[in-house]
Amino acid sequence: MEIKDGLSAAVLEVLDKDNYVVWSARVKTYLMAQDLWEIIEETTEPPKQADDEAAFKAWSKKNSTALHVLQVSCGSDVWSMIRKISSAKIAWNTLAVILQVLKKDNYVDWSVRVKNYLIAHHLWEIIEATTQPPRQEDDEAAFKDWSKKNSMALHIIQISCGPDSFSNIMRIGSAKVAWDRLAKRFLHVLEKHNYVDWSVGVKTYLMAHHLWEIIEATTQPPKQEDDEAVFKAWSKKNSVALHVIQISCGPDSLSEIIEIGSAKVAWDTLGKKFNLGIECVQYEALKKAMESGDWNTAEEFLKRQPDAAAAKITSLGETALHLAVEAGHEDIVEKLVDLMSEEDLAIQDIFGNTAMVPIINAGNYRMAACMLRKNNNLVRIKNSIKIIPVDQALSNGDIELARYLYSRTPPEYLAPEKDKDGASVCTRAIYNRSLGKNQLFA
Repeated sequence: MEIKDGLSAAVLEVLDKDNYVVWSARVKTYLMAQDLWEIIEETTEPPKQADDEAAFKAWSKKNSTALHVLQVSCGSDVWSMIRKISSAKIAWNTLAVILQVLKKDNYVDWSVRVKNYLIAHHLWEIIEATTQPPRQEDDEAAFKDWSKKNSMALHIIQISCGPDSFSNIMRIGSAKVAWDRLAKRFLHVLEKHNYVDWSVGVKTYLMAHHLWEIIEATTQPPKQEDDEAVFKAWSKKNSVALHVIQISCGPDSLSEIIEIGSAKVAWDTLGKKFNLGIECVQYEALKKAMESGDWNTAEEFLKRQPDAAAAKITSLGETALHLAVEAGHEDIVEKLVDLMSEEDLAIQDIFGNTAMVPIINAGNYRMAACMLRKNNNLVRIKNSIKIIPVDQALSNGDIELARYLYSRTPPEYLAPEKDKDGASVCTRAIYNRSLGKNQLFA
């Protein structure tokens, strides 16, 4: 391979802090012409010498050559950023992350580069974690390890932000929170009630980038043993499409697909979970009336469609009562409770929550009393994390509401032989210092 003859073409544009886009286009073209670009875009681990010495030597030669091209085409300030890196792929990703900063029009490309960098440096687990970080008092070694990785990941995110985007995260100390904040800032993130708008936006992006074929495919993905080139092309498109879907999800929706490796399966899973289809459209006027507190419009709607009071009117399986509670409209909640049956008040959304759950989260005694006067069995229905209302109030630290809910909960339901609910309530009461004379339990 004659590198010297063509190298001058690649380094005519020496990389500094202001010309990354032009430089990267020229160097990529050069590497492709020299059959070296595969080293940069490979998605698998490099071969190991112990497994295949010939393959390892061939890879090592190409990697060294590609890395040399990157190094000699860097200015002195930029070269210092990659001088200790021995992988051409990691060096390329490092420069991309540091020098091509996040702006209003490049979030998806930026997030792909930063994610690849974090994965290469074993830091992506900090971003995709679905559990709380370890606490120092529980496990100091685990806490220190997490803190180190979090600081490194946060640093990478911060230095790859332009001034406008950096201002959105400058006071955030968690890499995961910073990542999620930027996604919400620059993307139409999938959250409650917006699946249709979200899906249109994501589909439009995927189509524009020739990735929609991955989602609408009706045949099985290609297998590596049948055609390696086709498999690699599919794998690359699938990875990018899946990344776009993941980064445009809020925490609740991401948890539904975090373990899924297929963009198509992830898309279909979200569709089944959040899009109840055309039946929700007929309730749009009622939904808006609940959110805005317009009882006159809601009452007219319910006169025309009496069954709508107990219908699931959102993509999350919520009733009008759920929405009125979440919006804090106490008078409307009372009117709806009058219209609904005892069984209707126990309707759960797709997460398994009755309308009592947002009532307890809001700490609204008046709404809780209104619901329980009609159906006291609600004190027995567990929420999405499998705890009963009094336990939920204690978990929220709302002692006054917990005391009321405890008074409405039959003692036999908290008995040890019934379930673990009594022990859980007692434990939380102790933790909240509400167990004892004149407290939750006398």
